[in-house]
Amino acid sequence: MENVTLTNDNNETIQPDGGIVSDSLAFYIEITVTVGVCSIVSFVGMVTNIINVIVFVRQKISTGSTNPSLLGLAISDFFCVSSMLWFSISYCLLLIEYPLTEKWLTWDLVYIAASWPHLMFAQITRMVTAYVAFERCICVVFPFKARSLFSPRSSCIAISSIFILCGLCYSPVYISHDMEMFTDPETNKTQMAFVSPEEWMVTVDIVYFSNTVVFNIGSLVIVVVCSIITAIHVRLSMIWRQTTSSVTNSQVEPPPRQQKQQLSSSRIRKERTLIRMIILISIIFIVCYSPYFLFFILTLIFSDLRALGKYHNLTIVIYSFIYLMETANSSINIVIYYTMSSKYKKELLALFKWRST
Repeated sequence: MENVTLTNDNNETIQPDGGIVSDSLAFYIEITVTVGVCSIVSFVGMVTNIINVIVFVRQKISTGSTNPSLLGLAISDFFCVSSMLWFSISYCLLLIEYPLTEKWLTWDLVYIAASWPHLMFAQITRMVTAYVAFERCICVVFPFKARSLFSPRSSCIAISSIFILCGLCYSPVYISHDMEMFTDPETNKTQMAFVSPEEWMVTVDIVYFSNTVVFNIGSLVIVVVCSIITAIHVRLSMIWRQTTSSVTNSQVEPPPRQQKQQLSSSRIRKERTLIRMIILISIIFIVCYSPYFLFFILTLIFSDLRALGKYHNLTIVIYSFIYLMETANSSINIVIYYTMSSKYKKELLALFKWRST
């Protein structure tokens, strides 16, 4: 791949990365990670999240109850990986300069139709994950108040509100752009472009910055804090239950009371398993999204790390792996549900008419 001279918004020539990452290395990492690996993981994630949605809906039909928050998370994960798959395919066609798409598939179209939708659905996933972690934290710390606060109906309203809010937050991006056809004077070819007035570009920058700082970093803080509180409270609760059970077992209880305690212990074990599952989902979320937030903070401090900065090739490489980790986070939940939820496993086996041995 030949070296390409880039310019920033002020038409100033951007110098190469000074040997940190060459143009050819950045190109091959993009092809390998952003296009190749992300496409595979995204496709797998689409399949697994469709399965998750079907299983949760079947649980509602068969048992009359399901977890609306996890259903909303599966839906947001599906759109997150499907938009990533579209982004990877279109990105590949642009990188290799596929001839049949040179007129209608432009960087502007990928920017509007693939990049921003992926950012929006990734933000929805982050906010839904934060809601799930917050919901479980309240259920653990205030178990008697949680039933009235987080009913299935209120959870559905909260998840739907997150989708609507994120859609409204990203609407200025689409309102501010108009589609036009232009002729490239160098190649004499007609191509599609999305143009925006200068004053609207400031609005787009504000939307991106506010969404990233307020919603995305806020979501990470909520997940971290709620996971820590939940883990500590569960640990203290387990110690207390072990202490009280040892005292209770030393006394002889009548059969009806023993049966009641066994039912209570069964419910406690199921609740504890659900809490551990949510904590594990939160941990994976923190691991997968922390690099994105840390790098975003670095770009605010060091302007050379931005998309059109001095180290643009390094930025391309870092974002390739950030996309991969985002996609992996939205594709792996089925493994957690299957290994930690007996209800999910039973419904999944029934879906495919398998029989556990």
